[in-house]
Amino acid sequence: MTKVSNEMKEEGRFRFIADAMPHKMWTSGPDGRANYYNKGWYDYTGARTLEELRIRIWEILHPDERKIAELEWPKSIAAGNDIEIEQRFMRLDGEYLWHLTRVCPQKDENGKVIMWVGTCTNIHEQKKALEALKISEQHFKALSNNNSLIIWQVNENGIITYVNDTWKNFTELDLDAQLMVQALDAVYPDDLRGVIEKLRNDFLARVPMQAKFRFRKMGGQYRWMLSYANPIYNPDFAGYIGSMIDIDDQERAQKATRQLLKKRDEFLGIASHELKTPITSMKASLQILEKLSQVELDPAKIRKFISMANKQVKKLTEIVDDLLDVTRIQSGKMQLNLINYLFQDSVKDCISEVMQYTIGHHFVIEKNEPIIVFADRTRVEQVIINLLSNAIKYSPDKDMVVINIEKNGNDLKFSVTDFGIGIPQDKQSFIFDRFFRVHESSQNFSGLGLGLYISAEIINRHKGKVGMESEEGKGSTFWFTLPITN
Repeated sequence: MTKVSNEMKEEGRFRFIADAMPHKMWTSGPDGRANYYNKGWYDYTGARTLEELRIRIWEILHPDERKIAELEWPKSIAAGNDIEIEQRFMRLDGEYLWHLTRVCPQKDENGKVIMWVGTCTNIHEQKKALEALKISEQHFKALSNNNSLIIWQVNENGIITYVNDTWKNFTELDLDAQLMVQALDAVYPDDLRGVIEKLRNDFLARVPMQAKFRFRKMGGQYRWMLSYANPIYNPDFAGYIGSMIDIDDQERAQKATRQLLKKRDEFLGIASHELKTPITSMKASLQILEKLSQVELDPAKIRKFISMANKQVKKLTEIVDDLLDVTRIQSGKMQLNLINYLFQDSVKDCISEVMQYTIGHHFVIEKNEPIIVFADRTRVEQVIINLLSNAIKYSPDKDMVVINIEKNGNDLKFSVTDFGIGIPQDKQSFIFDRFFRVHESSQNFSGLGLGLYISAEIINRHKGKVGMESEEGKGSTFWFTLPITN
């Protein structure tokens, strides 16, 4: 029930988006050395390892573009500036395909680059479409209407004279006298002024156009788009032929990367605090013990400080155990030692253990059906203790915790109810996520936000379910089920 971050969920979303998106993506350290490539790069190059791909990226870059990259990339690293450049990369079959490469620096509050995020968008079809106009307009239209790119054309006066079927399907806007007004109206309001100014200046200068903005598609959803266009001459200036490509997934992936970095930093800060507190306390106890050993041998005083030191050792052990459990879960190495046992006996032992660390709370068992389960007793008790401990922690002004053990069809259902602070409605869907802390800004509720995540994984591996109900200010009920032994 505590939160450092929603890191696992965000990390999972980032990985999923990065590997599913049609763009090739990578990240590099401040020195520009790549430390991550998404699945698109491995599929495109045939590389199997990160080290192999680092080398192969430069080998498959077209010689003309490699010369430019070898000059511009070091300059960008030194200056901390964005890069946007068109490059050809050789596919496994030996064909070079055009890509739009964009590399952006992630900087800290002092403006220092802490990482680079890069993407390569395949614009080969876009290039082919632009070249097709030189062959024949008929060929171009046939190609563009069977193309996934949004393709458009304006004349020398800036009036739209052609849009392909993809445009019509994406926007539901057809070619008419008001199309330019309608198209600009579909640009996200915050982006509109910049887009108009950029396109107007490029049009007057007769230079290639490139702009990134949010655009409203059919149904009202705004998507990040990249618009790219070249001036055409026939032989005089005849306007522009251009296209738009949906880069919303790419933008979300970059945003997820930035958020992941932020969550990582938050987690490291909380973890450092959680580890430092017991270490500092334990160090103080040992220093006092050292002084006492030099002047007196009063067993009562010595036992007091030994007890304090042992308490902090226990905290450190719990933190380390939680981190190790997360590692085992993620690697699929958490083993279960299943046995048949009476569940009530297990609950009784857990209550006895938790009662050693609380004075103001007592447990009331309302339903206590005798049920045999086939489970890993140690792991299930880990879950029970976590739920009982949380119930105490988050009901500091109440003295009662209610427990129920009952049959629910073919399952055992165990629940713990407290009458404490409860959980806000908007936080409840994240409660079993890794590193999630409801009260992330409060020092009154310590922890790394791992307990409920680990508990949910343990129960899931027993083919059970976990859940909760809560109302802010009135308390919470956490429960889980386990299959009953036949």
